[in-house]
Amino acid sequence: MDQASVGKAKVILVVDDDSQRLARTQQILTEAGYRVLSARSAEEAETLAETDAVFDLIICSVVMEGGGETGVHLAEHIERSKRTNSTLLVSHYGRDVLRHVPGFDRQRYFLSNPFGAEELLRRVRDLLAG
Repeated sequence: MDQASVGKAKVILVVDDDSQRLARTQQILTEAGYRVLSARSAEEAETLAETDAVFDLIICSVVMEGGGETGVHLAEHIERSKRTNSTLLVSHYGRDVLRHVPGFDRQRYFLSNPFGAEELLRRVRDLLAG
């Protein structure tokens, strides 16, 4: 039974500057019954988070092109806000490289990219249940 048939579909904000990864993640989540909002940068997601937009979870790339804010910065911004959303950080870089990203070591939820659909959905279900 998919998420949508259980009740009101959960909304997930996906933040990624790579259009192919963003589209793939959206497709996996949508096919599983989730509603998906998207942002192309941490700054765009922060702006969205400061509105009345409703979302239950954030999935965000750790490092984005262009030298803008990182996914870690977004996760910290959300933690300081009135929202109670968890942020699942995603990266093809390993933890040994990401430990150099300021604040990464304080983040609890991480998924290595590339990831399979089942792996992503398992993490999403766990975070939404907890």
